[in-house]
Amino acid sequence: MNIAKHRLWKKANILTGYAETESLWYQCVAGVKKYSSDVLWVDLWSFGWSAISGWNTWSPFVWKPFSRIENNPTFIPKVWDIVFFQIGTYWHVAIIDEMSTTRIAFVIEQNWGNGDGKGKDDYYQVKAYDYITPKILWVYRKY
Repeated sequence: MNIAKHRLWKKANILTGYAETESLWYQCVAGVKKYSSDVLWVDLWSFGWSAISGWNTWSPFVWKPFSRIENNPTFIPKVWDIVFFQIGTYWHVAIIDEMSTTRIAFVIEQNWGNGDGKGKDDYYQVKAYDYITPKILWVYRKY
């Protein structure tokens, strides 16, 4: 995979929003689907409309280019990993942007403002997470 393509996509999309449908506004799943299509060249059509459905619909036959990895004390996320957070009713999903240390992961995410998906606060942004804590539980990694 090409890090330059990732960086160009990030530069073009941070502080903008992507709505899969007008009624759902700027949801985290729509953001990950757009990134996957644009950068990874994988259409996540079977992902559904929520992060939890994206996790629960995984199968090795449908998600052929991805492996599914559970976070653990020795795991280190990589750029392009699709990360799942077990937060709220529908969970949350984002893309690993870069690693700062052995504990901090920067992610590109959408719909992490006030959560309504409607305003500029829900546009794509970069945020830091300590991935050793239970916040980041699993990833899909393109192989």
